[in-house]
Amino acid sequence: MLAAVAAAEIAVLVRRGGDGGAGGTVCRGQDARARLEAMPGAPRGAGGYACLRSVNGERRLVMHAEGLAVQRGADYEAWLLDGSGPAARAEALGVLGKGPDLSVIVPASLDLSRYSIVDISAEAHDGDATHSGRSVLRGRLP
Repeated sequence: MLAAVAAAEIAVLVRRGGDGGAGGTVCRGQDARARLEAMPGAPRGAGGYACLRSVNGERRLVMHAEGLAVQRGADYEAWLLDGSGPAARAEALGVLGKGPDLSVIVPASLDLSRYSIVDISAEAHDGDATHSGRSVLRGRLP
């Protein structure tokens, strides 16, 4: 019986990121959040949020996206955009898997005062590693 209880507690911790969220896989109540708003052409009901966390000396961007329909032959990819000039530059961060959450390490070399726009785009499996131009969610980091 005791072993079953312990196994259940471990399963809950794994689902929550190992330690109830302190491991950098979820935004905590005290973390400033960027609201990710639906862009034109996004699925109805799409939205989400992102926050920056410092975990073990590394910067993590934690994102949660809801209402994104499964795409055939495509993925949703997270980016940080440089909004400081007329031509936005994009830094790819990672692909949202089957779930709505993504937690990625932000390289220390990336200047977040310039790359402050969180963007989630629809990306076809076409071998092109650049941003597709089909943003579905976007928000500015606080």
